[in-house]
Amino acid sequence: MYRKKNEYKKDLDKIASTFKDTFYPSSTFRIPRDLKLYSVYKANELKIFLLFGFLIFNEILTPGRYDHFLCLAFAAHLIETSTHDQSTHHDIHNLLHEFYTRFELLYTKKQAKPVIYALIHSADTVKKYGPGHNYSTFEFESTVATLTRTIHNGNKPTVEMLNNVDLLQKTWLATNDPSFPYEMQLFDHQIHGNIRYSAPTCLSDLYNQRKARLYKKCLSIRL
Repeated sequence: MYRKKNEYKKDLDKIASTFKDTFYPSSTFRIPRDLKLYSVYKANELKIFLLFGFLIFNEILTPGRYDHFLCLAFAAHLIETSTHDQSTHHDIHNLLHEFYTRFELLYTKKQAKPVIYALIHSADTVKKYGPGHNYSTFEFESTVATLTRTIHNGNKPTVEMLNNVDLLQKTWLATNDPSFPYEMQLFDHQIHGNIRYSAPTCLSDLYNQRKARLYKKCLSIRL
């Protein structure tokens, strides 16, 4: 038992070290914490790990289990794709059906929880509602958290929140005005950067960065 636990720790350390060096697109929102904290990961952190970290397991899992894991990873990429057609829905269904079917054989029926079976219905959900990010609760929770952090007046929190929302919307409109210097936009994003976000390093990164962060936090709010 000790040997297995020791091997597990070695693999986790190796995966965590490799994942830490992962390069993310400038539009990535909330970079995952250290993988050693995976047990308290938020859903979005797990999603980012699945989308960008699946290749790490090529040297960790057996070939059969790695191929099985790829079914889930590839399906996740298709679900997050901005545009879908009938062929995409068909591929998502087949990949997740294969993942579910082989799961019991690789990890026993006892480990095949209802959530594993529920994955099969993802293709129908995407067909009906579009890409996964359209209806992710993460966006809503993130917006609520942002608004909560802007409230400092305990006497009139509602009034302060409404004023802050108005200010954020005006800020987004101002920074997207063609007359607003791009150098200032880059500077603004860099000084407000955070280790949890993928900060822009050049002007060409700003378009996606604005849409992924400021736009989602401001104009998506409907009060």
